[in-house]
Amino acid sequence: MRILVFTGEYNNAIRTAKEISDDIITASFKQCADCAEFVPDKKITSFESGVSFIESVEEKTSPDAIFFSDETIIRESASFFAGKRRLGLISHSNKVFIKDGKIIGVVPGWENLSAEVFSLTKPVLLLLNAKEKITLNKKSPEIIKVDSSLLKFEGSAEFKKNPLENANVVIGIGRGVRKNLIPKIEKLAEKIGAEIGCTRPVADSGLIPLNKVIGDSGVQINPKVYIAFGISGAIQHMSGVNANYIISINSDANAPIFSVSALPILGKAEEVLPQLEEWIKNIS
Repeated sequence: MRILVFTGEYNNAIRTAKEISDDIITASFKQCADCAEFVPDKKITSFESGVSFIESVEEKTSPDAIFFSDETIIRESASFFAGKRRLGLISHSNKVFIKDGKIIGVVPGWENLSAEVFSLTKPVLLLLNAKEKITLNKKSPEIIKVDSSLLKFEGSAEFKKNPLENANVVIGIGRGVRKNLIPKIEKLAEKIGAEIGCTRPVADSGLIPLNKVIGDSGVQINPKVYIAFGISGAIQHMSGVNANYIISINSDANAPIFSVSALPILGKAEEVLPQLEEWIKNIS
């Protein structure tokens, strides 16, 4: 089974692919001589150029499956590539195995729950959680020309790194937060140098910009501290959270986010916020 792996800055996709196949081909979205067997001729800054790169390498290699490191620009490119080719895309897998001749992606849920997902389309496409940095030390990679002029997508834009991705502290806002409390939480974020994020329903309601969405339909974050206000902890949101320390504030004692929080606080956001502000003053 031939597997084509697209990597970025951080990934474990190569190691995962090697666990199920000896025929691995590597391609990197980065322009570096020791990253992979295939690299682009110029910096990939949009999903159009990302799709062009994916298509060019796939045409040269004819893989049975394509694994993607789950990083923002690669994830966006993979999604549009899948849509253009009408292929299934297994997202947020942390494990992969073969069963009955099919590649199965394991998508994590709460505690010991997970889903085993497979695709009926070929090549099989999987997004694998990006966690570790890998250097392949490949010499003289093949340089692929990126020609995004051949691709026409509406609403295209230059890719800019979302500040949430590199933030050490992130404050998340969920539906449990009242509208009039959001400016106060934003002031708290400013005081502690945190970035503001939110769940999809909050952005859909127009309270927070869409580029602040964390989770399946937004950005993945890797902060040292994540402070979640009024967030229940649905898997669609938490799949994008990889925090060292989670502080959650929720008035529902059964909120799933409490099970993954280092400091769960039972209470209403408007009652807890003043106490957090006072605590931060004392620390300062």
